[in-house]
Amino acid sequence: MGVVRAIGLMSGTSLDGVDVALIDTDGERIAWFGPTGYRPYSDAEQALLRRALQEGASLTDRTARPGVVSPSAGRRIAFRFGLGAETKAAWLLRLKGYRILGFRLKTPLAEIDLLAIRRGTLAVVEVKRRADLVTALECVSYDQRDRLR
Repeated sequence: MGVVRAIGLMSGTSLDGVDVALIDTDGERIAWFGPTGYRPYSDAEQALLRRALQEGASLTDRTARPGVVSPSAGRRIAFRFGLGAETKAAWLLRLKGYRILGFRLKTPLAEIDLLAIRRGTLAVVEVKRRADLVTALECVSYDQRDRLR
C-alpha cells in the first residue's frame, strides 16, 4: 500500500472530548502530520456517555441501545455524528481542491449539508455516515436526489 491521507477521530476512555488529526501514512508509519483539533465534551455529554457505557455493558443484542439513550438523546448523538461526518467530508473536499461555500444551508425545500466549488463546478453535497458506500447511497431517497439536482 502506498501513502494515503487519513482523518482520524478518537475519544479515549477518559471521555474528555474528541481529538481529530490529518495524517499521511502507509499504515505502519506516519509520513506527515497535518492540522489537529480537539472538541471537549460538555459535562452533560460526559455524564450521558458514562451512563450509557454502564447500561450498555450488559446488552447482548448488537441493535439494542442503553435506556439512557432516549429518542431525544439519540437525536443529539445522531446530530453530533452527522456534524462530524460533514466536517470530515468538508476536509476531504478541501484536500481535493474545493472551496467550501457553506454548511447546513436551509432552503424552502431542503437542507444542503455542504456547498462547495472547484474550477467552476458547484457541488451540492448530501453527507451520510454509514459503514460502506452502498449503504450510504441507499439512505439517499429519490426525492432527495431530485432536490439536489
